[in-house]
Amino acid sequence: MPGDQSNNGTAEFSSWIANGIRINWTDEPSAAYLLTVILFAGTDLSAAAGDLYLGNTEDQVNNITAPGFTPDVVFTAAGWNSAHERTGLGAVHFDGASTIVQRSLAFASASNQGTSTVGLQLRNDSGIFACDANGALNWYGVFSDFDADGFSVTIRNDGGDNQKLHYLALNFNSAVDAWVGTHTTPTSTGNDSETGPGFTPQFVYVIPSLGEAIDTAYGDNRAGTFGVSAFDADDEYTTVVSSEDGAGTSNTQSLSDDRAIVVPDDDGTLDIEATFVSFDANGWTVNYSNAPGTAKLFPALAIEAEGGAPSLSIPVAMHHYMHKVFG
Repeated sequence: MPGDQSNNGTAEFSSWIANGIRINWTDEPSAAYLLTVILFAGTDLSAAAGDLYLGNTEDQVNNITAPGFTPDVVFTAAGWNSAHERTGLGAVHFDGASTIVQRSLAFASASNQGTSTVGLQLRNDSGIFACDANGALNWYGVFSDFDADGFSVTIRNDGGDNQKLHYLALNFNSAVDAWVGTHTTPTSTGNDSETGPGFTPQFVYVIPSLGEAIDTAYGDNRAGTFGVSAFDADDEYTTVVSSEDGAGTSNTQSLSDDRAIVVPDDDGTLDIEATFVSFDANGWTVNYSNAPGTAKLFPALAIEAEGGAPSLSIPVAMHHYMHKVFG
């Protein structure tokens, strides 16, 4: 979507095909764009995608039964209908017994300002939330009550919005484990190992930004960048956007790259860069060729490799997809 909020291209799911999917571009994009596509498949996997409005009432409980199974993992995303730009991303893990771990990030950018203003915050008590353009908490959604049909999301700190949550729920039918946590970057270059999962992954999903602490409102240059990183044993991709804070003339960038983690500063200058090295017995290793002076925190999700090796029953395929419709 361009800065004037016009639509630059629309695609709809068409069909499943051998080794992939087919999408139908209903609105022709003006240029060829790179899309990071993540595909999950396998006979052990149950999946459900859905969306719903969460309401605007403090402590409102939304019981989500559409999946029809108990999710192990829920990916979340939300974009709010607002005069300003607001985006939320998150991940949630249920251990099948009693423990729910959730991580989320929210970004906001105010429209029609004399100088650009951006906000960002990270949380470990919610699977989705919104912040204001100074990073202050607007509202958050707490995931709970995972049961045979789905899960619940309770609205806290209501900010007066009734906005839509988009989710992808996955169940691995006990074939593999999963982990949601926080990856802390190193402050020097070289190999860096994340051991939080405690198992050998086959897939890692990261939400990178320049945030340095949980539950902290950022409204300076650290608030200007966020994105999505994903890697498996064969492929690594990052898609990030940046908006410079305090610029008299808006200065924005977007970047798609075939590296495990790439995080520019708010003005687009490269700040963090890492490439995949290995999946290990307790997690993963990436090599940081550029490291920040102060450690950054990334919400992260890992899915275990079945049988200690890359899974054939729940493979993960990723591709940087570039397409232009002519006609």
